[in-house]
Amino acid sequence: MLYNNNILSNHYEYLLNEHPFSVFVKITNNCMLNCSFCSQGESKHIEMDFKFAKDLLLQLKNFGIIRVFYTGGEPFMYSNFLDLLKYGKTLSLYQCVVTNGCLLSSPHLKECLNYVNGISISLHGREKTHNAITKSSCYERVISNIKYLRNAYPNIYIDICYTATDFNTNYKDLQSVANICKSLGIKLNVTRVFQIGKGQTKDSKQLAVKLLTLLKKLRSEKSYINFGHCSVGCYSNNIDLDDVVPCNAGIESCAIETNGDVTICGNSTDILGNLYSSSLQEIWENNNEILKSHIRNCSLICKNCAKFVRCIGGCKCEIGKTASGCNDVLVNELIEESWDKIKKFHFKTGIAKIVKNKDKYVLIGCKNVIIDQEAYNLIKKISFDKTFEQNLLKYDFSELKSIKEIFILLVKDNMLRVVSNE
Repeated sequence: MLYNNNILSNHYEYLLNEHPFSVFVKITNNCMLNCSFCSQGESKHIEMDFKFAKDLLLQLKNFGIIRVFYTGGEPFMYSNFLDLLKYGKTLSLYQCVVTNGCLLSSPHLKECLNYVNGISISLHGREKTHNAITKSSCYERVISNIKYLRNAYPNIYIDICYTATDFNTNYKDLQSVANICKSLGIKLNVTRVFQIGKGQTKDSKQLAVKLLTLLKKLRSEKSYINFGHCSVGCYSNNIDLDDVVPCNAGIESCAIETNGDVTICGNSTDILGNLYSSSLQEIWENNNEILKSHIRNCSLICKNCAKFVRCIGGCKCEIGKTASGCNDVLVNELIEESWDKIKKFHFKTGIAKIVKNKDKYVLIGCKNVIIDQEAYNLIKKISFDKTFEQNLLKYDFSELKSIKEIFILLVKDNMLRVVSNE
């Protein structure tokens, strides 16, 4: 069903790339920590075959990939990591490591750092908070290793990753890490925890609003903070989104599991293909078709949001089923929340006129809206002596989600004006 309040275009497509620019490669599931929010599950003692890993790097290079992120688990626990980094260096790949920071100053790993271009280190609050989240006593060691790395390897790009959970989304913990980053001249990337694996929250909406409010306050204090892709547009009112890094999973990047499975990101459970049986090029072409479907099936609420181009409907894998449209818990919560606000109300029309334009219709009102025949038929069936909820009873169950969204948008655009709930 088409509903387009932007008028300019009703086509929603990703910028489709012939190949990703960055790939996240999980070389091991081993990790000495047990973080409470971890999306990777409980698997341990699994490593990527070394020969396969080398062949993979060559395939990535030949396919046009520029940057490789080694992830885990803890990638520095990979038994052949030094040799893999050396090989990646001969291919002129830009090599980054996503690490918990516990092993950075280990003498036997120092040589690895000579082949690394960038390192992302996890830090999740003050000492007590970080240790509680990681279920360890590693905070002081991580801080010491960050300072060591900053001084001993000035050519390595360093940033800090802060995953905001129910436990550490507060001003003191965020400020503590922000101050450390500010003192060392390191960027802080903050993202919300996703409802994936062990990463569950009590109230995802409340957490998102609280997090964005705190980040806005810290930004006003000149902290060097990147919002990352935690800033779902519909929960970021009054917050500048111009410099937010949108989620590029499946658009400019993908992830590869230890067994060769390819997903759009390390958090996704939807497998696009396996590199033992298909080339990355074949898998990527299939991925682009899936992403087209994702856009087509995305919420009408999202596609009529001015921030959609930045947010792209939020997390594309949080509730699974890659091609099902909005897979972000926050987005789905917002739709139901918006429906609950209007469903008991009566309303009157705010549509001045409906004009047919080729195979579409234009609703003339406070703002003009383009709709298709299906949406036109829906609007013509509206009974103004009934509430929104009562109107909904006319329709087939399979249509209810889209019809709710149409009603919400008609109210938002003043095409339907709420008058009472009596």
